[in-house]
Amino acid sequence: MNVQLKLLDHFKLSDSVSLNFACGYSEDNRFFIINDIGVYVLGFTGSVTDESPGFLCTKHFFQPSPFTPCSHVEIDLNSFHNELSKEDVYEMAMKTEYSATLKYTKAIEPAATYAEWSPKGLLNKHECLIAVLTNMFSLEIYARILNEREEIQYIFVSNITEAIIHAQKHNWKDANRFGIVTKSEEYKRRIDSVTPTAFTWSHLFRINNENSAVIFCGHINGDITVWRIHNEDFKVGLILIPTFLGRYRTRLKRISTMFWQHNSHYGGALFISDLDGKLNAIHVSNLNDTLACFNAEESFLTRCDKMKIDKISVMRHKNYTFVLVVKQRMLSIYGFDADGELFDCRSEYIEDYYITGLYHVDDKIFVLSLPGIFAELRLEVNQKKITVKKSLISLKNDMMKYRTHGFFFSKNMVLCTIIAYPWDLQSFTKSSRNHVSIFVYHDVLKKPIDILWHNEEDSIMDYWDCFEALRMLCIKEKRFPWLGLPSHLNYDTLSLTQLKTLRLIAKLSEMVFNLIPYIKSYTMKPYILVHYLLEIQLIVKRMSRLLHRSKTKRLTDFQMRSISIQNFHLKELIAGDVLAKANVGKTFVEDIASAMRIANELEYPEPLVCAWCGDKVFAATCLPPHSDSRCCFTMMPVFIIPEYKCPYCKSTAHKNVEEELSEVVCPYCDVFMDKLHVNDDGIKRNCERFQRTLSELKLSDCFEDCLQETTSLEEIEDNTTDYVIFSDDEEEIDTIRKLYERFSSIQVNELRQNDSD
Repeated sequence: MNVQLKLLDHFKLSDSVSLNFACGYSEDNRFFIINDIGVYVLGFTGSVTDESPGFLCTKHFFQPSPFTPCSHVEIDLNSFHNELSKEDVYEMAMKTEYSATLKYTKAIEPAATYAEWSPKGLLNKHECLIAVLTNMFSLEIYARILNEREEIQYIFVSNITEAIIHAQKHNWKDANRFGIVTKSEEYKRRIDSVTPTAFTWSHLFRINNENSAVIFCGHINGDITVWRIHNEDFKVGLILIPTFLGRYRTRLKRISTMFWQHNSHYGGALFISDLDGKLNAIHVSNLNDTLACFNAEESFLTRCDKMKIDKISVMRHKNYTFVLVVKQRMLSIYGFDADGELFDCRSEYIEDYYITGLYHVDDKIFVLSLPGIFAELRLEVNQKKITVKKSLISLKNDMMKYRTHGFFFSKNMVLCTIIAYPWDLQSFTKSSRNHVSIFVYHDVLKKPIDILWHNEEDSIMDYWDCFEALRMLCIKEKRFPWLGLPSHLNYDTLSLTQLKTLRLIAKLSEMVFNLIPYIKSYTMKPYILVHYLLEIQLIVKRMSRLLHRSKTKRLTDFQMRSISIQNFHLKELIAGDVLAKANVGKTFVEDIASAMRIANELEYPEPLVCAWCGDKVFAATCLPPHSDSRCCFTMMPVFIIPEYKCPYCKSTAHKNVEEELSEVVCPYCDVFMDKLHVNDDGIKRNCERFQRTLSELKLSDCFEDCLQETTSLEEIEDNTTDYVIFSDDEEEIDTIRKLYERFSSIQVNELRQNDSD
C-alpha cells in the first residue's frame, strides 16, 4: 500500500449533502462541494504565517438560478393542464422537467445536481470556469472575479440551456391552434429536445491562437448538442455566448452520464450512458470547425439492467486504456489495447457498498464507499487478463457515524479530503444537524519538504498543497519546517524556484518559533535576508530582460522610471550590507554588477511625485518612510486601485505590467494575480479625478541625484568600511562615498520595517 492517511483537520460547512461524487478538484487548485442548496468553492489561502492548526482555505458559496426550460418553450402548461386526462396530469406533475412552473404544485427551490470544472485556461488564459446543472435542468457557467472591494465572487456568465432553446426555436410552430392532446405531446417533445440531463467538458484546444473548449450536453430524448466556448479576458457584466457545433441523435434514451477522452487536437471519444444502464462511445472530431463530426457510435455495455451508471472515467497506463464504470456498488474495468480492441473486463466490489468516490493515477484506482471504506486497487495486465491487487486504507477515525459523498486528492496527493454527512440518529444533535463534514488527511508517506525541495519546475504554483500540509504538520508536531533540507546551502547555486521555496520556509519557521518548546539549533537564514536575496534575483532578471529589449524597442517612461527605482534599491541593499549578512558569493555580485553597469549609463525621465508626501519617487520607499502601495514587479507607486492583487500574499501590481508580461503571476507566490474589476461608475469617476489631481501636484526638490552615474566595479577602503563604487570618474568618488555612508547607517531591521510598511 502506497497511501497511509493521517487526519489533520475536520471542519463543517452549512446545510446537508445528498449527492454522491459531490466534489471535484480543478486544474487551478480549487475544489467545489455540492450541498443541497448550492455550491461551495474552496481554495488554498497561501498563508505560511497563520498559527491556526486547522486547514486554511477560502470559502465561497453561490446558488444557481431558478431558470427552467419548461417556462421558455412557448407553451404554458398552466393554460391547459385541467383539460388533460388523469394519467397525463400525474405524469406531468411527477416529472420536474415538465412541471417546474405548475401553479398548483409545491414550488421547487433551485439546487445543483452536478458540477464540473472546465479545463484550465478558458478564463483569463489561466483559470477554470465551473459549469453547474440544476434540478430544474438549467446548465449554467460561473466565473470567479475580484471586485473593487477585493471580495471574491462567483458570478453567472452563461446559460447553455437558454442557448439550446434559442437554437431550437426555429423548428417550433404556433401551438395555440393545436388540440389538447397534440399540444401536450408538442410540449413534451420540445422539453425533451432542449432539456440537458448530463454534460461534460472537452479538453482545451486553440483556434486562431485563442483557447477554446467544448461542452457536450445530453438530453432527455437521447440527443447530444455540442457548444464551443472561447477564452475571454473577463469583464464584469460579460456574458459568454456559446457557438453551436451540431446535434447528434444517439441510440440511447435519456442520457444520464457523460465523459470525454480526447485523443487528438480536435477530437476524441465521448462516452455516454442512459437511465437503463447502457453505455456507448462516439468518436467526435472537427471541434475546431463550424460543425462537429460524429461517427462510429459503438456499444460495449448493452445489458439493460435498469441500473443507472453513476460515474465514467478513463485511465491510461503503459500501452493500455482502461474505461472505469461505476454502477452503484460495482466498479467495472474495461481494458483496451493499443489498437482499441477490448481484451478484458473485470468487476470489483468494495465490501458490497455503494461507491461514492473515484480517483485514479498511474496504475492505481482509489475507491470510496458509502460507510467510509477506502480502498486502493492496483491494476496489472497479464496475458491479456486484468488482475487487481486490492488493499484497504485505514482512515483511523470514527467514520461509522457518517455516510460519505466523495473525496479528492490535492495536486501532489499530499492531502486527501473526504466529504461526509452524519447518518445515525445519535449524530443529529443541534451542533451537527444540517452540516457537511470535511475531513482533511495527510499521506504520511509523502513528505512535503522533500516534494518542495525536489521541485524541478520553474514555479511553485502547483505546490501550495505541500506548503499547507507542511504548515499544519509543523504546528501540530511543534517542529521547524526546514528539517530534512541540506544543512549547508550554497545560495549562489540555488534556482529561483528554490529561493522562493526557502523564502516561504523561512517565514513559516519564524511563525512556529514560539510554538516549539525546546530549540537545539536554528540553521535557517532570517526571512528578511532570504526575501532580499529573492528580490535581488527578481530585479536583476527583470532589468536584464528590459535592457535587452531596449536594443530593439524603446522602453516606455514607466519602464525607465521603474528601472531607476530598482537600480537605486539594489544600491540600498548593497550599502546596507545585505549581501554580506546573507553570506552570498560571487554569482550574486556579478549578476548585480552586470545589470547596474548598463542601468547606470541610462538617462531617465523625471521621477513621479508621491501623492502622500510630495517628494519625488526614486526609491522603493519614500524618505521619510511612510505607508504606500508599490507594484511588486516594478516598485512603481500604485496611487489608486491596483490593477492586480495576489490572492495569497496580497502584493499589488500596476496596470502597466501588462506591457511586458503576457501572464501576470505573483513573483513571490507563483500564482496568477487577481484582476480587480471595478463595476461602480462612481468609483471609476473618483479614480479619474484623483489621477488628474495627482498630475497637477507641484514637484518637490529632491536631494542629490545618483541615477546618472557611469559604471565600473571598484572597491575602495576608508576608515575600515568597504564600499562598492560603480563609477570610473575619480572626482565622483567623494560624492558617492557620502551617499553610501548615509546608506550604510540603515540596518537590516530598519529595512525590514520599511518593507513591512
